[in-house]
Amino acid sequence: MGALSFLLGTVADLYMLCFVIRLALYWHGSDPRNPVAAVVLRLTNPVVLPFRLLVKPSQRLETHVLLTFLALQCLLVWLTVNAGCLVEPSLFQLVGFGLIRAVRLVLWFYLLAVVAWALLSWFSPSGYNPVVGVLHRICTPALAPIRRILPGMGGIDFSPLVFILGVQFVLAFLPGAEVARALSCTPGFSPI
Repeated sequence: MGALSFLLGTVADLYMLCFVIRLALYWHGSDPRNPVAAVVLRLTNPVVLPFRLLVKPSQRLETHVLLTFLALQCLLVWLTVNAGCLVEPSLFQLVGFGLIRAVRLVLWFYLLAVVAWALLSWFSPSGYNPVVGVLHRICTPALAPIRRILPGMGGIDFSPLVFILGVQFVLAFLPGAEVARALSCTPGFSPI
């Protein structure tokens, strides 16, 4: 049972990552014809399109995608809590756990994107690469405020390192699995 729940949880988290990528691509104005964007759109559209009838997208944010993402996070928390908890959590706890999962996933996405972008910048692939283009569109605005503050270091860019340390610092203080176990679940089980 543990291997099956791990596999299902991993697949669910990877699918939720598609929503984070879609939000980031739209937020940073990525080209929808990019192959990475096309795959993400194709994977998320079946779930997102019904929400588009309820909520119209704004100019800077696909609000229907954001609401779908948050609703699916809360649904995942509800499913995992019902599978492993003895007590039924309140709606407030489900929404709280769902928001915590969403924020943690967004932070992990940006952390991994900046690490991948920094590693790829060392090798400087020649020609056009759609993944590098997407990473550049996503990471450059995230690193821009740090680059404005840091002084020049002789051609070495330390902004990815500062960003990674900052995200790790925030993740260290963001409530995680221990809060979920303490509030509603049996020992050793976590919906986050």
